[in-house]
Amino acid sequence: MKKTIIIFSVVLATIVNFQSVHAQGTYLGAGGGYGTGLASQTMTFNETGFINTDHFYETVKGTYGKGINFGIYAGHAFNPNLSAELGIYYLAGGKTKRHYLKESSATEDLVLSAKMIRIIPSIRMTAGDGKIKPYMKIGMVIGTGGKITINDTWTDIGCNCGNTETTWEYSKGISLGATGSLGANYTINEKISLFGEMNFIAQSWAPKKGILKIATRDGVDQLPGKDTNQKEIDFLKSYTLSGTPDVSEPAKQIKNYSSFSSIGI
Repeated sequence: MKKTIIIFSVVLATIVNFQSVHAQGTYLGAGGGYGTGLASQTMTFNETGFINTDHFYETVKGTYGKGINFGIYAGHAFNPNLSAELGIYYLAGGKTKRHYLKESSATEDLVLSAKMIRIIPSIRMTAGDGKIKPYMKIGMVIGTGGKITINDTWTDIGCNCGNTETTWEYSKGISLGATGSLGANYTINEKISLFGEMNFIAQSWAPKKGILKIATRDGVDQLPGKDTNQKEIDFLKSYTLSGTPDVSEPAKQIKNYSSFSSIGI
């Protein structure tokens, strides 16, 4: 359900500690939650068109960082108030959709989504000595294994020409960002505690490679008939075009940085 406000909810996960949560030592943890968009960008637009009359356009904003996050981490407590952690998390990004309708002649449905592995080194600062201990974390986000998937389905209604479907995958490239959390631990015993936290991630990413994975018309594969520059893209910081592009080489496009920022649990 779409909302224009940010909704926070609470999630609990289990932390298994090798030593008391009050003492120095190493601990392991696992957690997961959902992040909604932060620092949204214009991702696409909806369009409704009518012959010889008005066209309607609507901006679709979002971020590839929204979605489910889960992972594991290890930490070392230098003292009861200061710890260092290293976590590995997986982002299963939510979908952003675009719809196009041209009267009764054609429709288009575009679906954007993303995935990424995030390596997060951080510092945890804990206060209090009771069963409930609030904490704050700050850290760095290193994004790897990122992938943006763009699925486009076009249906020609007026001419009964059938469906055309394409799926592009954008990948490769490292992303750097920052993260911060506010949360609280509830100690069950010397080995186990529960936690809930609110987290934000500030991150952007630009892929280096685009591959056309699917191209069909009425279920018939169209990839074998396409030139390399129609099914591969190299995203570059800069480039120069001269003469006629070589169709046997990947097409060239400027790098485009997309928001992977989020805020949630």
